[in-house]
Amino acid sequence: DKDMSPTGNSYSAQIENNAGEFNYGSLKINSPYAKLTADGYFFNEVDGELSTSTIKLDAIVDLSDNQTINVNVLTHLKSQRIVYLVTSKGKTYKEANEQAQSELLAVFGLQDYSTQDASQFSLIGGDDAAGALIAVSSLVLSDRSEAQIVEYLSKLTNEFGSTGTFSENTKS
Repeated sequence: DKDMSPTGNSYSAQIENNAGEFNYGSLKINSPYAKLTADGYFFNEVDGELSTSTIKLDAIVDLSDNQTINVNVLTHLKSQRIVYLVTSKGKTYKEANEQAQSELLAVFGLQDYSTQDASQFSLIGGDDAAGALIAVSSLVLSDRSEAQIVEYLSKLTNEFGSTGTFSENTKS
């Protein structure tokens, strides 16, 4: 809901193709906000192979604002930050999403892409936002086993969630 409290309603959809497309149909929900979780195998852009294990990525989105939604590394990294800013700092979803987006992309030196929501970034988009997403994904994937990727994403998400940045140790 608007306070980021789970409503208890859950819906599922299947990923339809290798581009990661899914369709949640016409849901009748009381709040426009949703936590989307993509769970499955992924393509590792660094080594050019499909994963042998699964990963879960989240996105906190306003469904009324989007025709197309992508769940990706950026939406995952900012998801806990959005919840934190709404629940602990009294921000609206829109304010929290914009702040989390701005902070996250600035940490990676990609602040020029902060005007487009990360849920609109697609690896296959063929635009500059796709390049920004590939850059961040590559940093996360580089020189890590699949288990280490999951562990690293968890560390990044938790650290960024409450601070809006990463420690100097994490950055290095």
